[in-house]
Amino acid sequence: MFTLRDSPREVRLTLLAALCWMRQTEITDSVKAKPTTLAPWVST
Repeated sequence: MFTLRDSPREVRLTLLAALCWMRQTEITDSVKAKPTTLAPWVST
């Protein structure tokens, strides 16, 4: 069975960086979406 721990360090760090970037993008998009749902007249 393959586990992430079996991967080389470079691969693990690259995947971790990609995960962090995706989460940051999701959080940023979520924060930007909140004001428009609370106050539809606010334009982004």
